[in-house]
Amino acid sequence: MQLTRRDRPHRTKARIVELRIKDSVRLRLDRSDVQTLRERGEIAASTVFPGGRVLRYRVESSPASVGPTALFSDNILTVRWPETEVLHWASSVQASLQGEQALADGEHLAVLVEKNYDATLPHRDSDEPDPVPAPAAATRSN
Repeated sequence: MQLTRRDRPHRTKARIVELRIKDSVRLRLDRSDVQTLRERGEIAASTVFPGGRVLRYRVESSPASVGPTALFSDNILTVRWPETEVLHWASSVQASLQGEQALADGEHLAVLVEKNYDATLPHRDSDEPDPVPAPAAATRSN
């Protein structure tokens, strides 16, 4: 029996997927993560905290999604995006996927998935081994 792409999530090291949360959910993916998301439809990573507690996070593309969603359940943060948008983004020089999700209290949560462009990160350091090559326009603007 052959497993589908959804049956085999790609696991990455936590240092590769950058997670930022402040009135938003923002994930920054390196080149191999972007490629894996395009090819397999998902990536997953985790961060272990003292005491053995684990925060898991994943990005998924879904043909059933009509807009971006961020879900948090059982210590897993899942960001889901429409498959057609992910495929276009992953194959283009478009830097990010940006959207909003309505919350129950009338507020909105910003949801972003970004390419980790090497030339656009002033804080780039040695633990970012696989940045996405910056398109010519992004390189000229810095």
